[in-house]
Formats: sequence, structure tokens, C-alpha cells
Amino acid sequence: SGALMTSLQWSPGTDPFSMRTYTDAVYQVQFEYPAHWEEVADRRYEGRDGFFQISAIATDEPLHFVCRNEAFHPLFPYGSHPRIFNTLIENQEACFIFPSADQPVEMRRQAALLVR
Repeated sequence: SGALMTSLQWSPGTDPFSMRTYTDAVYQVQFEYPAHWEEVADRRYEGRDGFFQISAIATDEPLHFVCRNEAFHPLFPYGSHPRIFNTLIENQEACFIFPSADQPVEMRRQAALLVR
């Protein structure tokens, strides 16, 4: 109340909102990810708050079939009742797979995005 601020200083550290751009010419993808994530394997980046991994599935099947097969894999990596949301990404057929509450703990709430 009535005080005047004459100086302001931020503590040093990394910007939690800083982003980098990932580009892969082979899979023809480009997107942003948190700058503090590090490459841990070919096409896999991880950070304390998440990860991404790029891979491919070769098939002639329609995407909705591939999404369903991935979501309901016999090992249930997304739990027994994963949710599939069909969408478009950059005008390409896509689906998100979100895990159900009974997803195995070792999967650490992993979800998937498949894009044709």
C-alpha cells in the first residue's frame, strides 16, 4: 500500500515454458517439445515430466483398425478400457489413445498419437 518498487530481479534458472522444435525428415514430422527434455535414444526424448518417441507401423489396414489394435493390444499397455479419439492433424487421419484407470503402473500414464 503506497510502496514503490524500484528494482526487480528474477532468480536464475531455466524457463519452464521454453520450447525446442523437433524435426524428422524420414517421418516428415515437426513439433515443439519442452527444451529441458534430452535425447535418450534414437527418436526418443525424455524429461522429468514426460517423453516422446517416434516410430512407424507398416500396414495396409485403415487407421481406425490400427488404432484399435494398438489400444487393445493383448498386453493391455493402455489398460482394459482405453479411449480412442479420432481426429485430423495437419489434414492427416489421426487418433489419440488415452489410458484407462487400470493401466499398468510401469506404463506411467503413457498415451499415444497415431497419424497416417
